[in-house]
Amino acid sequence: MVDTYRQSRYWGFCTFHWLSALFPDKIVVNPTFLETFKRRGLILFWMTNEERLSSNQIASIRVKKGLFWDTVMIDTKGVNSLELMGLKKKVSNEVRSKLQMLIESQ
Repeated sequence: MVDTYRQSRYWGFCTFHWLSALFPDKIVVNPTFLETFKRRGLILFWMTNEERLSSNQIASIRVKKGLFWDTVMIDTKGVNSLELMGLKKKVSNEVRSKLQMLIESQ
């Protein structure tokens, strides 16, 4: 059961993140891993930064609530953390509940 969540394109237009408006960042939640895809630049739009994280490396999930969109921050047991900005409220709640289920199942 793989779930894919994307940034809101309207968030990209309203906050002048033009690359995110054209190519929204996405997060893939799988029972065994978590993967994020982010575009690197407008000119080199075909190049992406991909991060894959094992589900047992997830330490905590934080959601910054905004007026229209939320930011999901995933803290890891290592040094880096993942952040996905511009998610709709419903999507951010789904991501949080899905990741909390992954953490609790370990």
